[in-house]
Amino acid sequence: MARARSSHTQPGKGSRGESNRDKTAPNEALQPTGAAIWDFLSRRFSPRPGGCTWDSATESGEGVVRTSWTMLIVLLAAPIGESCGEEKAITPDLGRIADGKGWTVHNATAETAEVDGKSGVRLKAKADSATGIAGLVLADGVKFTTGVIEIDLKGKNVRPSFLGVAFNVTDEKTFEAVYFRPFNFRADGEFKSRAVQYIAWPEHTWENLRTNQPGKFEGPVSSAPDPEKWFHARIEVGTKQVLVYVNDAKEPCLTVDRLAEGGEGCPVGLFVDSGDGLYAGLKVILNK
Repeated sequence: MARARSSHTQPGKGSRGESNRDKTAPNEALQPTGAAIWDFLSRRFSPRPGGCTWDSATESGEGVVRTSWTMLIVLLAAPIGESCGEEKAITPDLGRIADGKGWTVHNATAETAEVDGKSGVRLKAKADSATGIAGLVLADGVKFTTGVIEIDLKGKNVRPSFLGVAFNVTDEKTFEAVYFRPFNFRADGEFKSRAVQYIAWPEHTWENLRTNQPGKFEGPVSSAPDPEKWFHARIEVGTKQVLVYVNDAKEPCLTVDRLAEGGEGCPVGLFVDSGDGLYAGLKVILNK
């Protein structure tokens, strides 16, 4: 599984926390591949002497022409999805977290909640990352490599309020995460530039990154939302980079190079640190 590339301060050691296969179905046998369609078209409708664009078999009767056109329509309408690199969207039920069904919870408590018209879950961390512990809530059976994570979040305009998503999870102390500090959304000075954060535990904690690579793995949220209200986050996870968008922004508020090797089919879920937060509308889009 994935581990971070370089070695720095460990959480809790000199760092401060953030307070099989079935038979082919009959219809499947009739679905041609893209290559078969091209072969049929090139043979049946290739240019002929005199400029004719369909097969000389029309000389044998009108029925052949009609059959040829029927076959063409069927072929063009046939699905060729296997060659299109489709995405798969999953919407895990956050309402089941508190029941302990379909989710694995580490170092956090959960209760269902409905706030301002949104149904979701309230998570509360059991500890502070200062002790090398963060709250993780992982969706059972969802295996994430690259793709998109979308979530609605609601924090607070006071400390502690640290909430977001985790991915590329090996265990409760080895993972990547993107989280927000809503109390910094509309803060003044340097604090405003600390509204969103990327981390890669265990080596790359927030404090380590701020000390050694200041301003590179955290940043402000443009068109900052109200820190006391719901906001929507979209985290795009590629093989090399992570991009973070908030609400309807066309440009990412944070773009970072990943500091951990991306594992294949790792757990994905929610992140909370030293406090509580509200989560709703989780959607995970897997790249195939």
